[in-house]
Amino acid sequence: MISVLEAQRLIQKNTPIPQAQCVGLLESLGSVLARDVVSPVNLPLADNSAMDGFVLSSKDTENARLEKAIPLKIVGSLQAGQAPRRNLRPGTCLRIMTGAWIPRGADTVLAKEDAVIEGEYLVLRHPVIPGQHVRCRGEEIKKGKKVLFKDTPLHVGSLAFLASMGIKKLHVFRKPRVSVITTGRELISPGRKLSAGKIYDSNTTLMSACLKEMNLSPIELLKVSDDPQKIKRAIQKTLKKTDILILTGGVSVGDYDFVKAMLKACGVRSIFWKVNQKPGKPLLFGKKDQTLIFGLPGNPA
Repeated sequence: MISVLEAQRLIQKNTPIPQAQCVGLLESLGSVLARDVVSPVNLPLADNSAMDGFVLSSKDTENARLEKAIPLKIVGSLQAGQAPRRNLRPGTCLRIMTGAWIPRGADTVLAKEDAVIEGEYLVLRHPVIPGQHVRCRGEEIKKGKKVLFKDTPLHVGSLAFLASMGIKKLHVFRKPRVSVITTGRELISPGRKLSAGKIYDSNTTLMSACLKEMNLSPIELLKVSDDPQKIKRAIQKTLKKTDILILTGGVSVGDYDFVKAMLKACGVRSIFWKVNQKPGKPLLFGKKDQTLIFGLPGNPA
C-alpha cells in the first residue's frame, strides 16, 4: 500500500506529454494552450475616441476664455468603423462617435454633454486638455507582446480577448480521449424498473459528469456484468482507441472482482494497487503503451 502523495507522483511520472494541435478559436474552449500567444496587432489599432462628442486640436483652444469664446466650425462627422478621409484643418472640428479614429491634426475630444453649439460652430470658453477622451494606439497591448502563456486554460473570456486581436487559430494540447467501463451484475440504469437484488447505477453518471466538468466527453461508455470474458472484451475494445481508460468496480479481492486480472490479461502493466486512503483504498493505476488505466472501486464516494 502506498500513500496518496506517492500515488499522485507515480501518476504524474507515467503521464505522457500531451500532443499539440492547431484548432479554431471556438474549438479551443476548455483546452490548454500549447504555445505562448503573441498579439499580431496593437490594441487599440489606432488612436480613437472614448466618447461621443467633438474631435479637435487642443492648440485651437489655448486662448479660449469666458469673456473671449473661440468658435470652431463643424465640418463633418466620424462614425466607428469609418477611417478619416483627410486631416483636420486648424479652426475646425468634427463630430465623432465612440470608437471612431482620431484624424491627423486632432489630439483631443470634447464630450457631447460639455459642448455648446451655436449654428454650425462649436463654441469654446475654456481650453481643452490634450489627449482628453482619446484611447491611444497600443495603450492596452503592443503588437508583438505575449498576451497569454503556454499551459493557460482557455475559457470564454480568453476566447473573446483573443478574437479582439484578430486571432483565428490556436495551438492547444489535444484533449485526451477517455473511455469509461462500469462493472457490476447488480447495476440497473436510472429510469428502469428495479428487480430483486438490483440497484441503480450512479457511477456512470458520476464519471460522465466529472469528465464534463473538465470539458471532456467520454468516447465510450460501457456497462458490463461481473463476467471475466465480457470485462476482457470491453477492455480490449476501449484500449485500442483511448488515452485514458477508467473502470469502476471489480478491483478489490472479492470472488467476482475480475478487473485486475483481466487488465493483466490484456497486457496492462500495474503501477500501483491500493492507496492508503478511505474510501478508495483498492485504487488501481496501470499503463499499456501510452494509455493510462484507472481501476476505481465501486463505492461512488
